[in-house]
Amino acid sequence: RQKSAWRVSQLKYLQRKRSKLIRRYQNNDTVLNQRLSVVKKLISDLQQEQHNDELPMMINETQFFNFTNICAPSAVTQTEIKYFADQIPSKDKILDEQHEEVCASSTLDDLSDGSLRKPKNSSPGIDRLPYKIYNLLFAHDRTAKLAIDLFNDALEKGIFPESWQGKCVVLLPKNQNLASLMFIYTE
Repeated sequence: RQKSAWRVSQLKYLQRKRSKLIRRYQNNDTVLNQRLSVVKKLISDLQQEQHNDELPMMINETQFFNFTNICAPSAVTQTEIKYFADQIPSKDKILDEQHEEVCASSTLDDLSDGSLRKPKNSSPGIDRLPYKIYNLLFAHDRTAKLAIDLFNDALEKGIFPESWQGKCVVLLPKNQNLASLMFIYTE
């Protein structure tokens, strides 16, 4: 901050100096151009420094703004639902007799099967809990009931726990070089 404040005051000083040079040497182009070029270079360098210091902050603000807007929920009308449903090819549509099975509430078997199919070292969300922990929780009646209620409320009623409201983006490298691994998280 101190450097930024110093830079602003230095820029004002150099801009005043530039104005004085223009007034003082307005009739002598040779001297004016010689002295003015030095001051203009200093101003340009300071402005570039200021831009470089502010750029990462501006990028972060822009990313957060865009990510927040992209992920912000908005009301959906029946017309929009019908429009998008009509875009699904007939061969990919769910038949009426399949609706009940697809829309049925989740069971403990559904949750257990889903977590058992994952790789042993995999973690499903931002809490970083491995699937092994979930399987352990599913083995106890009270935590299993809580998990079933939680998933069914989310899928059927759109009621999500507060911890699920965060937005998380994980950028993973395509190769196994973890040095290039980046992680960005915003709430």
